Amino acid sequence: MFIAVSVRKNLKSSVTFSRFTFLNQRTKEETDIGSNEDNKTFQPGQIDLIAVENPWPVPSQPGSYELRIYSEDRVLASAAFRVE
Repeated sequence: MFIAVSVRKNLKSSVTFSRFTFLNQRTKEETDIGSNEDNKTFQPGQIDLIAVENPWPVPSQPGSYELRIYSEDRVLASAAFRVE
């Protein structure tokens, strides 16, 4: 699976993502789906694809989930989705 990332052009500096997770919004269980092991830095205005370790990590149980992208311990981006 790939995650498309677009970094805002108006950022003042580059950003490094540290980990990617799925959060089950009902149980609050968070599952790691990948990390930025090579510490790739993203520049303002950059658009890129990030490959996660598991080729298909999407949860199999129905429910509401959130994809979270972290830098250290801070959530920098998130997107909600449902599995039916």
